[in-house]
Amino acid sequence: MGMGDLDAPDATITQSYDTAVALAKRELSPVTGFMMGKIKVDGNMGLLMGLAGALGKLADAMAELDVQY
Repeated sequence: MGMGDLDAPDATITQSYDTAVALAKRELSPVTGFMMGKIKVDGNMGLLMGLAGALGKLADAMAELDVQY
């Protein structure tokens, strides 16, 4: 990940609001969500796999936020 200009995204992750909430609350794992079709991935899957470590820490970061869903 990094800063810079971008013509188009290398990959996109699409999910519903409810799925995003379930992920943030750790009620749904990203792998389960993907396998169930609740999380859609388009583009460079290899790039996303390379970022798995960073993306895996997203739930921890979101858990620290004071948010009401």
